[in-house]
Amino acid sequence: MKLRFFVIFIVCALWTIILSADETDKSVFKSETKCWAKASELIDAGNYDDALNMLTIAVQKFSKSEIILSLYGEVLYKKHDLKKAEAQFRKVLDMNPYNNQAKQRIEDIRKTEI
Repeated sequence: MKLRFFVIFIVCALWTIILSADETDKSVFKSETKCWAKASELIDAGNYDDALNMLTIAVQKFSKSEIILSLYGEVLYKKHDLKKAEAQFRKVLDMNPYNNQAKQRIEDIRKTEI
């Protein structure tokens, strides 16, 4: 009987953790600022796959956000997906032709391809 109670308790605890983690992940997408902060944190930690997954969703939700699009390009660049990264930085430049980071990354990509 004690074992059954213990197993049920563990299952409930794990289920609660899983559900709360899912809600935390969803809350990131409630604002552009939260997305930007979390993506920056993931990129700085070298978690490029997680950042890419998150930014793939964020780009759809905040498609007019220069900073989100720029971070998406940055993580693509860091994952060496240079063709997609350049396309992303070109979108950023379409939004803001004075974005020096996007200009610099495109220049870096061009140098890499030579």
